[in-house]
Amino acid sequence: MKERLENMLKTYMEEFHYPSAALGIIKDGEKEIITLGKRDLEKNLPMEKDTIYAIGSQTKAFTALGLAILLKEKNLSFDNLLKDLYEGFKMEDDYLTDHLTLRDGLSHRTGFPKHLSAWYNNNFKEPREFLKILGHLPATMPLRYEFCYQSYFFIMGGLIIESLSGKSFGDFLKERIFDKLGMKNTFVLGSYAPDENKARPYQFKDGKFFEMSYNYEFTKYPNGSGTIYSTMEDMLKWLDFWVNGNEDVTSKETYLEVLQANTIIREDKNALNIPHVSNRAYAMGWFRETYRGMQIAQHLGAVDGFKTHHIFLPEKNIGISLAVNLNEAGGSELICYSILEELLGLEKDWQDDYLKALKNGGQKSEDHEKFESPKGNNFEKYEGLYSHLGYGEFKFFQKDGKLFVHCFNHDIEVLEKRGQKYIDFKAYNLSLPMDFKNGNLILKAEGRKIEIKKIK
Repeated sequence: MKERLENMLKTYMEEFHYPSAALGIIKDGEKEIITLGKRDLEKNLPMEKDTIYAIGSQTKAFTALGLAILLKEKNLSFDNLLKDLYEGFKMEDDYLTDHLTLRDGLSHRTGFPKHLSAWYNNNFKEPREFLKILGHLPATMPLRYEFCYQSYFFIMGGLIIESLSGKSFGDFLKERIFDKLGMKNTFVLGSYAPDENKARPYQFKDGKFFEMSYNYEFTKYPNGSGTIYSTMEDMLKWLDFWVNGNEDVTSKETYLEVLQANTIIREDKNALNIPHVSNRAYAMGWFRETYRGMQIAQHLGAVDGFKTHHIFLPEKNIGISLAVNLNEAGGSELICYSILEELLGLEKDWQDDYLKALKNGGQKSEDHEKFESPKGNNFEKYEGLYSHLGYGEFKFFQKDGKLFVHCFNHDIEVLEKRGQKYIDFKAYNLSLPMDFKNGNLILKAEGRKIEIKKIK
């Protein structure tokens, strides 16, 4: 079995250009870890079972569990209002301010979208300061109307943990979860982890690997949405908890509430969906779905230069964890569900077609090659600093005859396609149409035109 799984992982690694990968499996109480490739290409260091990597949004499940533990101890509920749990809570819409619950925030049914451009342009701030932008960002759907994934309320969840426990987010997780599960190499911030044992983050472009920055300025503070770093050894201990429970951490009743499906996810007929998956919903920090008649929980984690994926089936005593050190890595779902079918002894009947569809879908990204520098060099009228209370600052300037904007903590060249100017930031997969009108910047984000005023 191990040899078949290793060969399967190797094949997919080559297909998707992973520098390295770690695969962890739990089945009937037995654990297996397979590592392939290089965690550090420059130093020729291998990926190992104790290699440290970013888990991204896998952090959300830790936050949800931490809150579940505290709410039970404090005789509170996920259905308590956020304004009663978080001091100074304020949304742009007063109705949301008065009616949003913690469960709404953690199950993505607030009507509030990702607002990624606002996120990336403010995420270097201390979490409590960062969350002030909520009062200046619009919801795009009614409350409890539709699944709308975002990360803001998990950051708030981390701060609520601090308020209820009287401890820092990291200290609480370490004492109540990490230590009790024996997770000795898990950290709430990448800079807390020993650098020499980390996988390096990479991009793959034009047939070559390029190392990315860890971007510590963006993740300067621990938060409840996506700043945890860990190892495959520790991730299997974490998955073992979800498969089998652990009374030293909390009761089965408590952690099952975290897994309770709260928000139905409508089928997206335009998306590439895993075959045999149905009844998709979101709990709190976990997606719930039916796969070939079995109830499973799963979640992705993606952050600069890393991708992770967890799946577990309590009824079959199976857990699967995958980690790769590649930005915007494709194929993680394909790998995890293929491994699942191998463990269950099921006939594979969709992988080839799904892989072809992934490749065809991936070709759309080549549209980036059509971007070009704006014609002409009369950029003086655009230069200056533009500011918005929610979206932050955008500073435009000229360099070598080209127009640049400083935002997202980077200097980014303004590009053009078919007469439309864009802030195109490949590192975060953002491509934002923009214009200038009446001396102000008009940013097209989340289906809306956001006016960002020029201040100097």
